[in-house]
Amino acid sequence: MARLDETLGSADYNDIFAASTPTPHVATVTLADTQGVLTRGTLVSGTAGGELTIVAAALATTGTAADSAVTITSPAVYVLAEDIDTGTGDAVTAVAYKTGCFRREALVTKSYTLTDADYQYLRTQGILTTDSI
Repeated sequence: MARLDETLGSADYNDIFAASTPTPHVATVTLADTQGVLTRGTLVSGTAGGELTIVAAALATTGTAADSAVTITSPAVYVLAEDIDTGTGDAVTAVAYKTGCFRREALVTKSYTLTDADYQYLRTQGILTTDSI
């Protein structure tokens, strides 16, 4: 029988989440090699099912027209759930969040500042963001 004056467990502070809804969904992703150590909260993007890289440019959907044909690019985006070293020479598998509500200040990119258009795109992918105090 547990005593009332003993600690039975503890709750870890999860610094990248802003809210518990929507429920974060976890997925495994493949990261391209030689990107160095990527920290928890890093945004990675690329072709779904392919090797993903750290976000270094605009995420917003873009279109190009050539001879009346329009090509739309729409990368898959994930938030890394753990620190991982990609400097092994081979692609590595990591755990990432596919959806959730994250603190904007906690999201990491490669020296790129996310714009309002990027946040709108993240929202369409199920990644909600908010400023936190």
